[in-house]
Amino acid sequence: MPEFKYEGDLYKHYVRREAWLPLCRHRHKIVRKNRPPKSARRIRYFTFCAVGAVDVLMLDVAKIVTRSASGKFDNVTFFDRTEDAVVATQAAIPGAIGFPGDFLAVALMDDGEEDNIVDDPAPLASPPDAEDSAATRARQRLADSRRRFIKCFPFDVMNFDLEEFFFKPNDPIPGRMVRTLGKMFDWQKRQGTDSAGKNLTVDSFSLMFTTRVGPPNLGEDYLGAIQQALENNVGSDPAVKDAFAARVGHIDIARLRTEDFDAFFKLGLPKIFAAILRLHGWIVEEKEGIRVYSFTRGEGGGKYEMLHLIMHARREPPHVPGTVDAASAAAYTATMARLFREGNVEVGAEVIEASQGELRANLDEIFARRRKYRGS
Repeated sequence: MPEFKYEGDLYKHYVRREAWLPLCRHRHKIVRKNRPPKSARRIRYFTFCAVGAVDVLMLDVAKIVTRSASGKFDNVTFFDRTEDAVVATQAAIPGAIGFPGDFLAVALMDDGEEDNIVDDPAPLASPPDAEDSAATRARQRLADSRRRFIKCFPFDVMNFDLEEFFFKPNDPIPGRMVRTLGKMFDWQKRQGTDSAGKNLTVDSFSLMFTTRVGPPNLGEDYLGAIQQALENNVGSDPAVKDAFAARVGHIDIARLRTEDFDAFFKLGLPKIFAAILRLHGWIVEEKEGIRVYSFTRGEGGGKYEMLHLIMHARREPPHVPGTVDAASAAAYTATMARLFREGNVEVGAEVIEASQGELRANLDEIFARRRKYRGS
């Protein structure tokens, strides 16, 4: 089973080290705060780690994601395309909970029983009125995976390291990824159980998301939605308007879209993320805001830009439907102003050249840890 193509890429690892690692370290401190060492629970981590599991092992080396007393990563949940890939990944992170298949299909399956998840669901039998066919059995396997996945919630950190486009031209609005994130943010509010079998809820969590800028043939439906979202923000508060103007030199969103699509997308996507969170009862922590890192891959016509978003989210306080929680609204405005003011961190060649020794040394330590767990 080949490793992920970019697992040793220094640009990618710079983002892991400088963005993901501090974010997870911060979450680890929150999870363990005010708990005696012997009763402190382990951080719960969801990821698309690929066969090499570099992100999980980086956090293992840093003692942030830790194993159970029996040496298992049973606090780590991940998705991969095939059963073989899941098994290969589990060789690198033994005991991790892996799900094979199409993540979006699992998350978006129409399943009227998702609110009735029991502690130890038995394998699903075919409905009595359904034909015993390959299609029926495939649907039952999908439903079984979905319900077992829902049982894994909530997580302390979710890492959507997908490396593909967030919006896709032929995907009807609002898009499968938007709908999936909404599902997952709802499931984050579930009561789960920790590794000791105790009830567990979370009031906050950390989020990383990786995507590509674009695509360039994105239709008017998505482009118009991003433009409208930015226009609503820029027109909502003088501080937001001033921050946006300072960043791009004007406040004309349509002009920015035409003149600099990359900047338009880099400012628009984080705003969309913050809005999805809020729609599902979460608010971005205003102190840290939304941090955005980017770097370029490829050359010539094959050049494209990767975008990495990181943020912390907390539950929005209960309020009467139809009203607005004033503190949450102020936090949302402050987050947007900070996003527009700071823009994104561009990881260029000079940055990598200055830190390549440290990056390579850390990768060597991670790969050595992986060989240890694999027994090779």
